[in-house]
Amino acid sequence: MHDPKFDELVHRYLDGCIEQDDLLKLQSLLRESQAYREAFRDVALLHEQLSQTIPLFALPVEPVRTAPAPSIRKRSTRSTISLLAVIAAILVVAMLLLPSRNRSFAGSELQRVLQANQNAYLHYRIDVDQTARIKKPRTKTNAESRPPKPSLHQAELFVEGADRFVLIRIPDPGQVFITGCDGSISWAIAPQGPVRISKDLSQFSRDIPGHEHSIPLANLKLGFEQIQKAYDVQFLAPSPNEYSPDDYGPDDYGPDAPNSDAPDADESGDDTHQSDSSGGEAILIATKHRGERGPKRIEIHYDSITGEIQHMRFVDMPYGPDQITIRLSLLDHSSVPDEFFHHTYHQSSDRAVIDESP
Repeated sequence: MHDPKFDELVHRYLDGCIEQDDLLKLQSLLRESQAYREAFRDVALLHEQLSQTIPLFALPVEPVRTAPAPSIRKRSTRSTISLLAVIAAILVVAMLLLPSRNRSFAGSELQRVLQANQNAYLHYRIDVDQTARIKKPRTKTNAESRPPKPSLHQAELFVEGADRFVLIRIPDPGQVFITGCDGSISWAIAPQGPVRISKDLSQFSRDIPGHEHSIPLANLKLGFEQIQKAYDVQFLAPSPNEYSPDDYGPDDYGPDAPNSDAPDADESGDDTHQSDSSGGEAILIATKHRGERGPKRIEIHYDSITGEIQHMRFVDMPYGPDQITIRLSLLDHSSVPDEFFHHTYHQSSDRAVIDESP
């Protein structure tokens, strides 16, 4: 298809000079038309490939001469050496510039992913891949004032917009620990005891992954702002083969990664959400700057056309006294009742409620 206005919007976006109103127009077109989504995918992939191609065809070429005289051959040899020196210089410059081109494009993609997800309803499953103790055990006084956090493994996280979330954990069989916030009141429902509520929205959000280091999943806008500030972000183009995140670790992503044996999404048996788009899965990999706090690396897997986050991985993330590696896999993005984020939706009517507002 050929639509000059659409093409102009795409090129402005890829060049990093698109205005907010034009970005909203582009997102609207991509949501409405499969043809636009396919066109955007093709142009984005071509743009990424061209940004990593050395334009040697633009270099001056010596004219071909037959049977040159000895003096001409000497000049030709000098010209060839000069040409090789120019090519070598261009290669060095290109090697220096390509990472910055990738980072610029990755920054634009990070903003597009944020726009596509920050107001959406998202339902994740959390899997803990690795846990290591990084801090000394707390003193008895501290331990009594703040009990150990329930495990995040197999927990479910529901997020909508900013500061609206429900985190459901199962510390022991038959027991459920639920914390949440409806945007006005934060709350916690332990397996026993009264329901605790507070007007301090952060009081019961400390168990949300990333909260301790300003990357709260209950507020993607703040989290992505911190990623842009404290991390180096790189973009990996969509893979031609879809695969389940459970089958590969963080070292399997990249140009040398073996993905020829990756299973098809339909064969993986995974219950995670599968996007309706045909754009393939792209990846943003954020590596923490030296001296910054937070996870060592963050991987954001998303639909390359719609920008919908499919799953995220936090590597070596501080969590209380531990350092954990977790995966968040999108299960669903269907809406829920508005009262779902209020504590009364999850508690029994006979439970006492204690207001702990400051």
